[in-house]
Amino acid sequence: MSSRRSDRPLTQFAMQDFLSRTKPPPDGSEQMGERRLAQPGQPGKRTLTRNPETHRKIMRGPVKDLVLGEASQSGGALGDTFIIRRESPWETFKKIYECELAGRFDVAIPHVRPERLVAIRTIRAENIDRMLHLYQRIQHPNILCPQECFLHEGSAFALHDDIPISLDHIIACEAYLDEVELATILVQILDGLLYLTDQRIEHRRLSSSNVLVTGRGEVKIAGLHECVELQADHTPRYSKPLEVITMELMQKYEKEDNRIGVDDVERWPCDSYAIGFLSSIETEASVRELREKLVSLELSNKAY
Repeated sequence: MSSRRSDRPLTQFAMQDFLSRTKPPPDGSEQMGERRLAQPGQPGKRTLTRNPETHRKIMRGPVKDLVLGEASQSGGALGDTFIIRRESPWETFKKIYECELAGRFDVAIPHVRPERLVAIRTIRAENIDRMLHLYQRIQHPNILCPQECFLHEGSAFALHDDIPISLDHIIACEAYLDEVELATILVQILDGLLYLTDQRIEHRRLSSSNVLVTGRGEVKIAGLHECVELQADHTPRYSKPLEVITMELMQKYEKEDNRIGVDDVERWPCDSYAIGFLSSIETEASVRELREKLVSLELSNKAY
């Protein structure tokens, strides 16, 4: 398979281009390249009511406390600020359906102007303090972190504005990634892992099911509850999960008996950068070394 030239940065996956190569549904209800990201169990659309009374939020109960995260105190941009609201999320949002995506979450719409979907994850009581600390500490485009969290009656609810799909959805899709698309996904995964390592955090359960992709092509590592603090003398190695994720993205499955490689040599010839990257993973290279190798392979491929 020859490498496809592209001026798109490696940090942006062309989601719509990829989806345009998939087959439309049998009823032909959606046009190729214009479909929305499919959400499991999503109900049919209803016509939104434009009555002003419908969009009027009535405030009840005592005045709520609003706590701004550390970013606001340090002069960071408001968009990077983690906000804690001491109220129930269901005073602001209405639950529509449940979904399983890197863990269970509720899909909801605002009571006021219900024109967007949000994802709300419930955090178990025993993890609240730890997760709030992580959310305040971690801010990176390739890590799935909420911008808001609700605290109510001993529970915490993390709010995500963009409902993505997982790499599992891409792997299950009948379309195959090309080399540029594969590189854009892998580079963003490595960037997220590098950031976690710099923060002295290790992700213990990295897999295709907890790596998400938004409609804007941003790849985000989810499952922060699976992360642990790194010991001072320890450097995380992600060789095995990266091997599996890469093989699954390339050929839709991993090889048996823990072997590394792909079976379709016509799609992925021995001199392709993807095979070179797989070989680098097998050498137990660090995440930083793998990223440098991936970028150098991609650049050298574009030169020809």
